[in-house]
Amino acid sequence: MNIANCVTSLRLVAVPPLIILVGGRLFDYAALLFAFAIITDGLDGMIARRLNEVTPLGKILDPLSDKLLLVSSFVALTVIRTIPLWITVVVFARDIIIVGGWFLIYLLTGIKNIAPSIPGKITACIEMGLVMTVLFENSNLYSYNIWTQLKPLMLYGTLIFSIISGSGYIIFGLNELKAGKGRQ
Repeated sequence: MNIANCVTSLRLVAVPPLIILVGGRLFDYAALLFAFAIITDGLDGMIARRLNEVTPLGKILDPLSDKLLLVSSFVALTVIRTIPLWITVVVFARDIIIVGGWFLIYLLTGIKNIAPSIPGKITACIEMGLVMTVLFENSNLYSYNIWTQLKPLMLYGTLIFSIISGSGYIIFGLNELKAGKGRQ
């Protein structure tokens, strides 16, 4: 464990209290905790690169923390009916396709490292933005609620980029499988 991995671990530790806060409809605190978690997402990578502390554990822990944070947030917000079920299904299905595809590629070709794509990173940012939007929409932190007006844009942005990035990962995976069979 190094500094960057410890910062990443803070995201994992934030998940249970975040779910409890959302379930209790304590949106002000949930928004602040989620914002803290998002900051750790940017900070851990910056620390790892600056201190030359990129590790195999960090390469697994960082995306795992992101997925756990986002999927848990989407599920919790869907359970209390502040995010529609259809968007949670889309987000979850995309993640299952990515993780399942990576596992299949690993089993069939031995390739371990698959870098995140630009559309994939954009999708993660939009997903985080949607969660923040919903938390702020339901909080008392702002008197003027622009969040209600922003929510449809974030919902459909998440849908569109989930489809684009998911399709990109599928195409990448199929190409890797095809290339992997040619290498054997």
